[in-house]
Amino acid sequence: MRAVLEPANLCAIRCWLMARLPWPSDIDADPAQLRQHLFHEAEGIEALPSQTLIEEAEREAQRDPHRSERLLTWSWRNEVIRLSDFGTWHTVGDALPREACRRSAVEAAAFLRKFPDGLPGPQGPDRQARYLTHVSKIRKLAKSSDLLRSVPLLSILAAERDQRGREECEALRFSCEDGSHRAIAMALAGHETISAWIAY
Repeated sequence: MRAVLEPANLCAIRCWLMARLPWPSDIDADPAQLRQHLFHEAEGIEALPSQTLIEEAEREAQRDPHRSERLLTWSWRNEVIRLSDFGTWHTVGDALPREACRRSAVEAAAFLRKFPDGLPGPQGPDRQARYLTHVSKIRKLAKSSDLLRSVPLLSILAAERDQRGREECEALRFSCEDGSHRAIAMALAGHETISAWIAY
């Protein structure tokens, strides 16, 4: 186990952990309650000791060794980036088609606006259901976009070099390490930028 990490790496790990927390299913109708919930969860993650954060990132290696390596060994910086410079995962949640994700989060949001009720063309029922589930999630995030932007630990994670998950997609300055849904939601809500921790 690593004994010490740079503060920026620890911040990136905290954001990654925050994004993994599920929202309570009964909280959506009350913005004040959602705000209280998110800030409470953020406080808990901020209070985690560095060794716990390191252990969580090392445990991720069993599922995604590339992400674990980046969280633990790459350099990270925090800045606001343009959503038009940010490429989502090539099939967000294995639900959006490559056509929607080939370019930036802005174009992905435009695809959702164009096809809000289902994928175009002949599709199997499972694929349509998966698409609609993820569209619903993105719309929910878009509805709460201003609140999400006020929680620093909900910054997305982006990679500036050695990008992955963008096979056969347009080359952009940043690729998604974690946060495709949030990025598309911000674009869907009309925002042009998003806070990001960037691995470089």
